[in-house]
Amino acid sequence: MTHRYAFKVEYNGLQFNGWQLQPPSKAKKTVQGTLESTIRIIEPQFKGHISGAGRTDTGVHASGQYFHLDLDHKIDLFVWMHKINGILDQEPVTLLKGYEVHPDFHARFSASHRTYEYTLNSLPSPLNRHQEWFYPWNINFNLLQEYAKVILTQTDFTSFCRSRDESDTKDCRIMTSEWAQIGSRYRFTIRANRFLYGMVRALVGTQLQAMRENQSAEQFAKIFDELKRTSAGPSAKAHGLNLVEVAYPEHLFLM
Repeated sequence: MTHRYAFKVEYNGLQFNGWQLQPPSKAKKTVQGTLESTIRIIEPQFKGHISGAGRTDTGVHASGQYFHLDLDHKIDLFVWMHKINGILDQEPVTLLKGYEVHPDFHARFSASHRTYEYTLNSLPSPLNRHQEWFYPWNINFNLLQEYAKVILTQTDFTSFCRSRDESDTKDCRIMTSEWAQIGSRYRFTIRANRFLYGMVRALVGTQLQAMRENQSAEQFAKIFDELKRTSAGPSAKAHGLNLVEVAYPEHLFLM
């Protein structure tokens, strides 16, 4: 009998070439590859792949990523996770929670929404320099808030996805889009049912460029209408981005 399990995972993206497994010819270290090789140490019969909720880019962090896998036997989740985390001790990735889930559960396709946070700091921080973008230029917080409100009203994000995005539709349903100031830090939070390839970093980078050019909210909104990536600004640096939450319907988790 096949048992499906889901795990919440946290990782520091700086040492990984993104989440997704790379072809052997590239031989690049990824989160998925690191987890799969570790799983096979204690589950030699596991020949498949794990499926993640999101394919984070190189350098992007996650404190709330999920993946699922199928095993042909039942496991004690506490013991199993303890073994995996023990092997991963020297790696910047760890399992936080584990669940047995419904056979129909899929880490990517069952998600009801995902939440990302992007953090800027106007002051240098040696302790957090790899989890936030040191941004020493003037920040017009009120203008950023206006841009965030514009994002909340949009559905087509063609202007903010890379050409390599293979999605059939570029529509996303935005549930939260807001900036918050915490001391010298500025944090952009965005929650949506789905995200396109490179979308969040493009949104942050474009907001910052529009702010520097003192564009109005109306001017910023026109970027969405042009439906071209070249109409938007550059992507923000990867290390300021964190996938903080992936949410699922409760009935998919078995008690």
